[in-house]
Amino acid sequence: MTRTGPFCCFAQGLGLVAIDSAVEATFEDGPGFEHPLGRNHVALEAAMARGQAVMLSFGQGQVDYLVQVFLEPAPDTPPENFAVAVGYTLVVDSGEIVIRDTFNLLSWDGQAAEAIRAVVPPGCYFVEMLRIDDPNGLCILHLHLNPSQPPSDAPEDALSGWVDVF
Repeated sequence: MTRTGPFCCFAQGLGLVAIDSAVEATFEDGPGFEHPLGRNHVALEAAMARGQAVMLSFGQGQVDYLVQVFLEPAPDTPPENFAVAVGYTLVVDSGEIVIRDTFNLLSWDGQAAEAIRAVVPPGCYFVEMLRIDDPNGLCILHLHLNPSQPPSDAPEDALSGWVDVF
């Protein structure tokens, strides 16, 4: 088993954003995506269309996450307390995935300490994400990265840029 992590983060309720670190590096610190002076939404929308970013909605309020990244397919037998599985395409050109609270997009700070950074080989992946609900309220995410075809060959719904995980 090839695993990176575990990593811990906290989200305030919108969910998480998973993004190629090369895209994240283009974001400007300061006004959020809803602010008239903010320009990061253009880069994010383009990254979502290319498969380099995805928004993950969990349908719950504030929660602590434990994230593990696996460079192998998901197991045939679901783990204990398994809640749901979803899949999405993610292109990683930089060799690093960044996972952050989606609320960070409202006032961007490129040096935010709560960002999760997982080093993976550059490439296009189909991510099988398993959500496991811990009895103590922790949301455990297993991200299984499987080498995939480039996004132009992926099913259209895999590139929506938004994934509901509930």
